[in-house]
Amino acid sequence: MNNTLERKQRAVEWACGPVRKVEAGGGKYHLIDGNTGRIISDVSKRYELVPNEKVFKPFVEQFGLENLKRFFQYGNGKYTYAEFNTGRTFNLGTDEAPDIVDERLIVQNSYNKTRAFAFMYGAFRHVCTNGLYSGQAVIAFRKKHVGDIPVDGMIQTVFNSYQENNFDLWRKLKEATLSKDEEIALVNDFQAYEVKNTEANSAYWDRNSNKQVNNRIKSLAARYIEKPESIDNQRNAWGLYNQINRAISGIVDGRSQVNKVILGNKNAEIYLSGKLNLN
Repeated sequence: MNNTLERKQRAVEWACGPVRKVEAGGGKYHLIDGNTGRIISDVSKRYELVPNEKVFKPFVEQFGLENLKRFFQYGNGKYTYAEFNTGRTFNLGTDEAPDIVDERLIVQNSYNKTRAFAFMYGAFRHVCTNGLYSGQAVIAFRKKHVGDIPVDGMIQTVFNSYQENNFDLWRKLKEATLSKDEEIALVNDFQAYEVKNTEANSAYWDRNSNKQVNNRIKSLAARYIEKPESIDNQRNAWGLYNQINRAISGIVDGRSQVNKVILGNKNAEIYLSGKLNLN
């Protein structure tokens, strides 16, 4: 095993180490990291512990460590995130001007009562080396950690169904021709994240508020769109979606706020498909 695979193996084994649910009194329970003995989080009696080992190991066995492209923990070990290449590729361009994306499966789990574990589709786009997340092609399993959870059955259904994915919405985006001015207009009306009324009407300037994050995403996406037309800056909704995706990735931290990056991508898909009547 080479050094890269060894590092991946160590990271997976550490993240998939033992976790115990221990009564803490007063109706509370602690989740205890078996590697270090520290408290990961406090949960309720009803919280059903789903160990990382049960969620991630089947994907490692199915696709191999060589196809584990991203794997990390954040939130002081509360959350674990992985991306696996499935081995399937799609050409959203032509034979003369290929635009290749590698399909990925996104796998998430948490040791926190407010989160769920989830499986969804993503992709890696060769032409500009950026990661994409699909809101339209989400595998319909998102389960909060309460009650009996048939994890094994859910994972098996993922393995049985992912080959039905064809990124059809992305193909529709590709077919929707847009001028540069139309792309800029769409970007200017796009809100990556919900802005509450109190925030929208406030004069207080907070760089990390959704209002300011949205404005920075718009500005950066517009700068990308203003560049000359190319395979990386296509005059269609697929090109626009990629520039929005790049702007989101450039503004929002893709490790500590990976769920926010994914949400922004999903919202971009929903926004563009609605504006362009692609559903």
